[in-house]
Amino acid sequence: MESKQHISETTRWKIVATKEHFDKVKKEEWFWALVALSRAVNALRFVQMPLIDHENDTSPAGMRAKFNSLLFATALFVESNWLVQKLNKYFWKQKEFQDLANTTNKNKEAKALLDSGFTDLRNTAVSHFALEEIGKQLKDLELNEPIFVRAMGSMNAQV
Repeated sequence: MESKQHISETTRWKIVATKEHFDKVKKEEWFWALVALSRAVNALRFVQMPLIDHENDTSPAGMRAKFNSLLFATALFVESNWLVQKLNKYFWKQKEFQDLANTTNKNKEAKALLDSGFTDLRNTAVSHFALEEIGKQLKDLELNEPIFVRAMGSMNAQV
């Protein structure tokens, strides 16, 4: 694709390598690191979309999408932060990577989020379902109207 070509909202584009180049770089650890970072960014974008798609949706499906999006985003944030620390070994000279590190693992606000319980949340309620932690949370939970299931209509998607 020519660099002067305009990319509109519906333009599909791609970056392609030659087979020879790919066969060479696929054996390199730095390339594995780049693919891992790309997966992390892709996963974070994936869990962000339900928040955007259901912004004003108060239906049970909308609420489920927003809550799960937030929970999975916290877990991915923890994982991505750990990944960025590991990838410094490969990309520490790259300005773009330093910018990324400055907004993640070197950022005071990001560190505060991690220290606020995100790692525990990831370990006990998102990536793993720890019965003891769920029990602890339930014992401490005070609700005026404890709702176990919320639904709308007869479709399973809205339960």
